[in-house]
Amino acid sequence: MVSPQHSYNGALLRACEAHLVRVKAAHDALLLAISSAKSFGEHDSRRLNTYVEANEKCEKAIRDSDAQRAKDNATALEMLRATEVTASRS
Repeated sequence: MVSPQHSYNGALLRACEAHLVRVKAAHDALLLAISSAKSFGEHDSRRLNTYVEANEKCEKAIRDSDAQRAKDNATALEMLRATEVTASRS
């Protein structure tokens, strides 16, 4: 049987892995937007606007992902504590 601590550690690892996947996807989308913006002229305002919008979306996605990771970590900790309380009553 897997110990509660081992389950908790696994949940933290999964939350961090999911966060890294989401952050990488946000950065990849930013790089794609920057690459496509290069087709506009150097002084074309659409180039800057595209970059600014993509950067804001990337930053928001990272903030949202970090919040989700924190929520996942808190849920895992609650489950660990509940398991410890249940075990201490037995």
